[in-house]
Formats: sequence, C-alpha cells, structure tokens
Amino acid sequence: MSMLGAVSTFAGKEGVYGYADGIGQNVKFPAKGSAIASDMDGNAYVTDPEQFTVRKITPTGSVSTIAGIAGVQGTNNGYGTEAKFWSPKGIASNRSGDVYVSDLIYQNDGSTPAVNDGSNLPITTIRNITRSGSVSTLVDVMGMTWEDSTFKVVNPTVFTTDKAGNLYIAEVGWRRIKKIAPDGTVSSAGGLTEEWPGYGRGVVSYLRGMAADGKGNVFLLFEGHGLLSHGGFTSTRIEKVTAGNYATLFAGRATVPNGTALQEEPSLVDGKGSDARFSSSAKGITIDDVGNLYVADTGNHSIRKITPDGTVSTLIGSKKGVRLGSSPSLDSPTGITFAAPNTLLITTPGSVLKFQ
Repeated sequence: MSMLGAVSTFAGKEGVYGYADGIGQNVKFPAKGSAIASDMDGNAYVTDPEQFTVRKITPTGSVSTIAGIAGVQGTNNGYGTEAKFWSPKGIASNRSGDVYVSDLIYQNDGSTPAVNDGSNLPITTIRNITRSGSVSTLVDVMGMTWEDSTFKVVNPTVFTTDKAGNLYIAEVGWRRIKKIAPDGTVSSAGGLTEEWPGYGRGVVSYLRGMAADGKGNVFLLFEGHGLLSHGGFTSTRIEKVTAGNYATLFAGRATVPNGTALQEEPSLVDGKGSDARFSSSAKGITIDDVGNLYVADTGNHSIRKITPDGTVSTLIGSKKGVRLGSSPSLDSPTGITFAAPNTLLITTPGSVLKFQ
C-alpha cells in the first residue's frame, strides 16, 4: 500500500472537548482521546469513557451515538440507548459489522458495580454490539461465557479481530491468548511469554493493544515503565506471537537496566527490532493488508510504522501540537485504525484525524 502523507481533521476540533454528535467541527470528543476501530464499509467506531457511550463515524464524517446514554453509567444490555456502559475502553469490529467493546467495571463484592476509590479491582467484560444495534455481553463479569475442555476466558483485557472474522482475546493474568472463530469455536492462539524469558520474572507491564495479520500471527503492544523484581524497568515494545507459541520481541527494547531512569533513555529512535525505541506511553496499534504495523506513540506525539521485518520508522510527528497538511504534527494520539486501504484514522484529544 502507499500512504500519500497529508493529515486533515475528519471529525471534532483539536483542543475542544465534550460530547456532541453531528458532523465536522460541530462534533465533540473526550479530552483524553478514544480507542477506535473500523468495519469493512469504512465506518469507524470510538469509545467515549467519559460519557459512557459508543459512537459511530460514517465515511462522510457524520457522528452518532449507537449505544449507551451520555452521562449515564450502567451495565444493562439492550438496543441502542437501552444499553448502558460503565467505562468503555477498547474496541474492535469484525467483517460482519459486529462491534466488540471492553467495559471496565469496578466491583466491591464481585456483583455490584462500585466507584473506583482505590479499594477495589477492575473486572473487564466484553460487550457485543450487532449491526442492528443490539448490545449483549460476550464475556461476562466472571469470564465464563466461552469455555472448552482446556481453559476458560477469565477477566479479558485486550482484544482484536482479523480479516477472517476471528476474535483474539488476551488474558495477561494467565499469559495466554484465546481465539474465537466466527462459528464460536475457541482455541489457543499462543501465550504472552513463558515466565517472561529474557525479561526476568515479575515483570509488571501494561498490554495496551493487539493486532492480527490473518496468518495466525498476533502482535502485542506493551506500554513500558513497569518495575522488574530484579531491578530495572520494562520499555514499550511490540511482541509477536505465532500460532501456538509464546511471544518473542519484535520491536523496541524489553528492559532498561537497573539504575537507568526511563527519562534518560532516548524514546524516539528508529531502527530495526531491538534498536528501535518508543515512548513509555503508547496506546494504539493497527495493521495493514500487507503486514505493516502502525503504532500510536502517544508520548512522542507520533505515529510509528513497523515493516514485516521489524524495521521501525516515524511516519507522522515528533513534536506536540496538531499541525495539518503534508508536514503534520500530532497531540497525544491514542487510537489508530484503517478506514480504507490508504486511509488511517487517528484519535487525539477532541478530534479524529485522517491521514492519507
């Protein structure tokens, strides 16, 4: 594919935050940016965790709310505004137009949603929104919806789909990835890492995104700054999981040596494999039809491209602040997806940008 290289505003307005459907600059999005996904018709879907809704953007830039009620939290299923979300975060869409949303719920006793006051742990559910607007729970709070003779889906965290319509779910606590085929068959797609080889035991790292190439390979975006039990810190990196195997380092650095502060490390370094560096804050990842990966490098205000051989380059940005046109810059990109083969959509605080 060939990227032409100009950035324009698709919906919303940079630096203007809030909640409003409509078209163009009349639309308002959250201040912290959103996760984004797209379907085969070129529609995009974004989560709004500040207003507890899921919103749709058509190819013409028209924005509407397809599920949830602005400002109203809940866990109800139903059609459209009958459904409620607690804190919608991640999002993905399959070839049939189904949308999957991770809904982060804080629980006191395992059954009643509670305010996040630091005294309880989050439980992630996966909600399914059909093309007709019906919202249901795909993986429930206790994680027992999908099951086979070997394993159960427990507290899913990050997920993605491929072109064939398979859904991949990562479970960090269990260090494994599940694959759910369109017919509902559940299988193992590999493990995150086996005792974190090469990274030391006790890595506290943050899985922020996944992408699948349709060939059985899954790519995992880990955000850095977790403390290792033996000292040092993890860095932002991309790991590759081949079918049935454990993850291996694909791009970025696995660890920063003990005694080296993360801020002392260069964070915007292009190169191949472990020679590349990313900021400690990277939120989104997507893949194109020929296997190139694109990472929303939030802390570097940039979009990074990774070729199938692991070579990393900076596609957009490096300085904070939105500048449109053929020499663009970005402000804290968080979500990224392809709306068409040569069209990237990027979420930033208050807006969705188009790069083509």
